[in-house]
Amino acid sequence: MSQEGQDMAGEEPYLVHNGWTRELVVTQPEHVQEFYRKDGKDHMKGKNLNLGDAFGRLLGRSAGVQGGRKWVAIRAHFDPEFSHSSSVYMSDIFATEISQWVTELSQGSADNPHPISRFVRNAAEACHFLPFRLIALTAYGDALDTKTYQELVHLNDLHEPLMLDAIFGKWTPYKLFNFLPTEFRSRLKKFERSWERLNDEVLAKAREFLQTMYELLYTNIDVTSTVTSFLLLNISANQSFQSKLREEIQARQNEPSYKLMDYVEKKDTLLHYAVMESLRMSPALWFSLPEKTATDKIIGGYHIPAGTPTIIDWKRLNTTPEIWGADSEVFCPERFASISPTAYRYAFLRFGIGSRRCMGQNIAIVMLKMAVIEVLKRYSMKVGYDSGIRNDRFTVTSEGEIEFMSIEGED
Repeated sequence: MSQEGQDMAGEEPYLVHNGWTRELVVTQPEHVQEFYRKDGKDHMKGKNLNLGDAFGRLLGRSAGVQGGRKWVAIRAHFDPEFSHSSSVYMSDIFATEISQWVTELSQGSADNPHPISRFVRNAAEACHFLPFRLIALTAYGDALDTKTYQELVHLNDLHEPLMLDAIFGKWTPYKLFNFLPTEFRSRLKKFERSWERLNDEVLAKAREFLQTMYELLYTNIDVTSTVTSFLLLNISANQSFQSKLREEIQARQNEPSYKLMDYVEKKDTLLHYAVMESLRMSPALWFSLPEKTATDKIIGGYHIPAGTPTIIDWKRLNTTPEIWGADSEVFCPERFASISPTAYRYAFLRFGIGSRRCMGQNIAIVMLKMAVIEVLKRYSMKVGYDSGIRNDRFTVTSEGEIEFMSIEGED
């Protein structure tokens, strides 16, 4: 759709149909700037993000679907749990979990469970449950025992087909259909009962508990694992940069005063540039979620009435040549050493723009950097077989594989 829109409208805004709803698509930094000018905090979301009744039954009351006062009230409860200070507090736990995850990557088959020094993994599958476990640990804390975690994983098996049906189903967007005794409704009820039962048990054990864990866990597992897998794929495909990044990591770790979180928090390192460039080059979604303007706008010379649902072409915005240069579609992390954040403020969509950024962004950045450090400490990587992008996910999910080769002396 992105290419069709570019062929039809060039750099101008254009309209698309999402079911019965028309949505405005913007692709240029100046359009995004005007879209958020003055009234960004007052933007509202379309009902169920214009995705229909089934999506609303799954996520219609979650923070990411709300706007206005409801959004402010929900985020007031959740933001402290996912703040920068919380990510620092969880850093030791994250480091332990990520180290264990990297170790398990090298496990052989059930018949030969010993670590192997050279192996190939599908990037998306390898990264699938890492963010899931880290987010669960952040939210559930001591209440996340082995039994609870295994139940969460089982619930994910129920959730994934429900989410696909809700977004891509022919009839599931319609409210009347979801009142019928369909197989989809039966699966939805089973999931809801299991989800409520699990959290009732957790609440009995914990004094505090986040009540939007569904959105954070099951919706974000595909998004965050996609971002993680693309980061490893992009580094794998750029051997020269991979070597320089490994040298930086080793040099930092050899410093007498080295502390992991001090390195992770720095924004003038190759590690930071790699994460930023991968987020720029490989967005998790094709388009942003729709928002409605609070006032009339002039965008790209067109009058846009208040309340118009608007989405951003994520990849086109993030590769605008006027901002990023003629090599805007080339993975070049070092570009962030010489470009001011002010220059790309409206040309780089990663965790949202303005005050409504994703509440999990602090944890995500820490996780991404720690994962890269741990992987490159043990392995060199190169890209394996790649059959393209999966068409059965709402995220931009690669089928690419990575070959991991143990660095001499590690095993």
